[in-house]
Amino acid sequence: LKKSDINLLEGIASHIAIGINNARSFQKLQESENRYRQTLESIEEGYFEIDLNKQLIFINNAFGKLVHRSLDDLPASPFQQFFTPDSIARLDRLFEQILDSKDPVRFAQLELVARKDETLPVDLSVSLIVDQDGRSVGFRGFLRDARDRLQLEMDRKELEKKLQQAQKMEAIGTLAGGIAHNF
Repeated sequence: LKKSDINLLEGIASHIAIGINNARSFQKLQESENRYRQTLESIEEGYFEIDLNKQLIFINNAFGKLVHRSLDDLPASPFQQFFTPDSIARLDRLFEQILDSKDPVRFAQLELVARKDETLPVDLSVSLIVDQDGRSVGFRGFLRDARDRLQLEMDRKELEKKLQQAQKMEAIGTLAGGIAHNF
């Protein structure tokens, strides 16, 4: 082989090596994306990503179930359309707070408009999305149905009331016993 043939073969070999490396990197990227997507679709909480204009960019199936809408209808929808007027005002304050402080908000209780006249209490956790340069580009977060948590809190309060009532009755019984003993 001539020197020019060897140089040509070395050039081709380096391009083949780069192509193989790119193919492996692409395969790893696809595997990572599939793992990410499977994780988001397997959780029960509604996951969302919105831009700074509060338009939906990405949602999972659980989000669609919470708002009782098809996933096909939701992309590029205004995020705030799913909330009651009071919750919208609170959301605006939360987003401003996150933009100012860069700190996430965890477990803010809001009301979702699940159907026309039906509201659903939800817990919202939101954090800021930043690009490679550190600029804010949007928000990501989770919505969780809060009905079970609220029911447990109501049950706990009811049990506390019953315990206080039992303690009062015990104190009255002790007092009555002491008075009877004195007589």
